[in-house]
Amino acid sequence: MARALGVAFVGAMGLAGASEPTGFGSVELVVETELPLGGTGPRGWTLNEVSAIDYVPGRSALFAMSDDRSENGPARIAEIEVRFDGGVPHFGKLKWHALRTPGGAAFKRDTIDPEALRVVEYEHNVPVVVVASEGFARESITSSLFKMKLDGSSSTEWLAPHQFMRDPGQGPHGISHNRGFESLAIDPGRNNVRFYTTSEEPLRQDEPVRWTPEDPGILRVVEYSNGQPYVQYGFPLGPASDDETPMTQALAELVTVAPRVMLALENAKGDDGKGRARLSWTTVDGATDIRSIRSLRESDLDGHHLMPKVPLVDFEDLGLSSNADDWEGMTLGPMIGGRRSLLVCEDNGGEGPNRLIVLLLPVGIEG
Repeated sequence: MARALGVAFVGAMGLAGASEPTGFGSVELVVETELPLGGTGPRGWTLNEVSAIDYVPGRSALFAMSDDRSENGPARIAEIEVRFDGGVPHFGKLKWHALRTPGGAAFKRDTIDPEALRVVEYEHNVPVVVVASEGFARESITSSLFKMKLDGSSSTEWLAPHQFMRDPGQGPHGISHNRGFESLAIDPGRNNVRFYTTSEEPLRQDEPVRWTPEDPGILRVVEYSNGQPYVQYGFPLGPASDDETPMTQALAELVTVAPRVMLALENAKGDDGKGRARLSWTTVDGATDIRSIRSLRESDLDGHHLMPKVPLVDFEDLGLSSNADDWEGMTLGPMIGGRRSLLVCEDNGGEGPNRLIVLLLPVGIEG
């Protein structure tokens, strides 16, 4: 099957197509540091297993979210004061916000699995956020997006499209447990703000018939408009390197760098049991809507085009230690020496610090 039809995945020094980049410079590591752990104050909540971050430069604030299904406290977001000195972040006070259900209550255990976060705006000095949840597939709680004002107000839930729903009547269908919405990108470049999200791994009906390093699978990137899933684009995982364990390739995060243009952070497990991470440029421009395709494993994608990808950097090439488990959170940072920075955080797996790195992106990455 011609599963890769329409995919452009080549070296960063060349990509065919007049509307696509012809070359990028290098990604550089500025600093490796740690996020504060919290754990102070009367509640004693901790910033553990960080799954998402978002930087708001005008507010000198970094929002960080624990991957906590309301097990060790309510599902929550930390708002951290931050200033940058030569690209090095310095953290100040930490303020907690508990996530709220559409009914206005705190989420009960295993009713949310917070994995991605974006600050949309401020209303009367109060941040408004959208949070992506993997749900809890074993209990038939599917992936969702939740929009809420961080003042204790109730949230609005945006449901996943039917392709992501578990449906025993259709056989293997929908998200796999703990493999739902993992990423969230916001595109404010239109009159109507749009959001992009996708599952961490291919949906059950889309899993490849036969896994190969060249074809680890295709994800459905959902574009939300006015709270409704609007379009679906195909995002090709991989290709996997020779030292990666089969079927461990996953998309951890998306971040918008220009209208309809994003950076994608992918993770995998190495044969040595340690983590692998790489960063790519991608766009929905030129990609076709795949909503009508029932199963990507059964389609040759004839006439359809997937999102093109340009590899930017493998984290091992940055000299980062290879014991990282999962690099999960990603957000654009401040300008440093005329170049846009990128902040990426690690999920510590419940032990040790949550590492944070500051990268310098190539000039022209924003399109």
